[in-house]
Amino acid sequence: MKRFIDENGIFEIKVPVTWRYLLDGKVHTFQEYEIWKSDAFQLSIRELEGKSHRKYFLEEFSKLNKVIIGHLEYYCYSDSIDSDFTTKSWIRIFENKIVLFTLTHPNNPDKDLDSRSIEEKISIVFSIIKEFKLIDQTNKEEVINRYKFEMFLQGVGATSLMLNKSVENKAFIEATCIIANQIDALLRIGIVLKKQLLNSNNLIETKWIYQGLLDKIISEKMFIKNH
Repeated sequence: MKRFIDENGIFEIKVPVTWRYLLDGKVHTFQEYEIWKSDAFQLSIRELEGKSHRKYFLEEFSKLNKVIIGHLEYYCYSDSIDSDFTTKSWIRIFENKIVLFTLTHPNNPDKDLDSRSIEEKISIVFSIIKEFKLIDQTNKEEVINRYKFEMFLQGVGATSLMLNKSVENKAFIEATCIIANQIDALLRIGIVLKKQLLNSNNLIETKWIYQGLLDKIISEKMFIKNH
């Protein structure tokens, strides 16, 4: 299982390493990378608007069946079934938010492509749900930065496997490119740690290890020149 934090720092969850993440509006979707596996695990989060809103939903939930997941009580909607897919749903109030989890799976999966039973799929979903937690918004920036740094370190570690494979295959141009990227990554990590030592803190300046679509790119020449 891999740790996942959404880019807005709202929630933290653990999902299988073979799952990819998609965001469509306010719906967070996780699916297998293999396109022939059409299962989808989704979650959505809605803010409660005061005590009356909470009371209303608790009354509605009382009409649903209950299930215990990780020592917590969840409510289950009836399965939504059409000709091709079935959707199972679990819902719970966390603090001042309502969180809905769903699993959508094909009614007649090709057993040669996905041999897992429905019970096995639900077991995986339950193991994910019980690890779900909302992030304290007072320190979400720190949590997000640490997560980005953690992912960066994992990426650097993964390049060692790629480098070994390149050497085994005698793909020396590829190996040279990977080594150059490793040097670049290690320099960036060094700058982050140096900043912490100079400032006597544990803050992570993510501009060195993460650039979003709208962020200014810090090239190798730029940070080598200034450091």
